[in-house]
Amino acid sequence: MNAKDERFRAIYTKYVQLLRIIARKRNIPEADIEDLVQETFTAYYSHYPLDWSECQIKAVLTKIMRNRCVDYFRKQDKWLLTYCDPVEIQERMFSEEERFGRDSLSAYLEHQELENVLNALSSMKDDWARVFVLYVIEGRPMSEVSEIMDLSADACRARLSRGRKYLRQYLCPEEPEKYRPSVKHKASPEGA
Repeated sequence: MNAKDERFRAIYTKYVQLLRIIARKRNIPEADIEDLVQETFTAYYSHYPLDWSECQIKAVLTKIMRNRCVDYFRKQDKWLLTYCDPVEIQERMFSEEERFGRDSLSAYLEHQELENVLNALSSMKDDWARVFVLYVIEGRPMSEVSEIMDLSADACRARLSRGRKYLRQYLCPEEPEKYRPSVKHKASPEGA
């Protein structure tokens, strides 16, 4: 065995567990993790030098594995989305522990507000609602939302902003001017 093979074997044994952990955290099925790990090491071996520093090797292997995980779901054409049932949302928001000690009128009003929000979400554009549910309700970071939606983070933020504006207009119809973005019209020349 030559020195290059020994160096690669040392890199493999040092980082194989790290790559498996990354794949598990990205919700890759256990049956496919080893394939992705092997693809990651193969890509590194064929494109990058083995004499880099430990920090560089770890960074590149991590990046390759993350990209392989994204590619895996693109190839499968599925993302593990969590569907939030409106009943489940109500149960979370109105659990017995939270309602204890409150009067029935405030509980009823909160229930009505929740129903209004759920109605607004169901009437919202589907793309806006997905981003809104993933980011606001499920609390996922924007980077994960953008990966799930297969969009840039800027596009996700734009959809989130539009969804919030829609929600404000839906829930506060008496104040539409306050939340409506101002549109400046060009002055038309006389006689046009």
